Amino acid sequence: MKTFKLVIPSTPDQIQKVERYTEKIAGQIGFSQDEKDSLAIAITEVVANAIYHGNKSNPKKKVYLNIETHPKTMIIRIRDEGSGFDPDKIADPLHPENL
Repeated sequence: MKTFKLVIPSTPDQIQKVERYTEKIAGQIGFSQDEKDSLAIAITEVVANAIYHGNKSNPKKKVYLNIETHPKTMIIRIRDEGSGFDPDKIADPLHPENL
């Protein structure tokens, strides 16, 4: 197992930096191109949410990435400095009235 850490400011230009960083790591542990493409979509969404919604695009606030690699597997944890939310108070997004 290897661990990689990255800390970025909450600016939109960092999204592609994180995408390239995680794609490189995924390639090193044997992800296929399709798997790297799927990872890129997921990672850009999560990092964008952390920047725009969690940290409200405040460049003084950071986004923290912690990546653990195992053969053919990555565990990615992303944390922002936002105030957070209570998931129990969010309406069920799969309920027909919320679609």
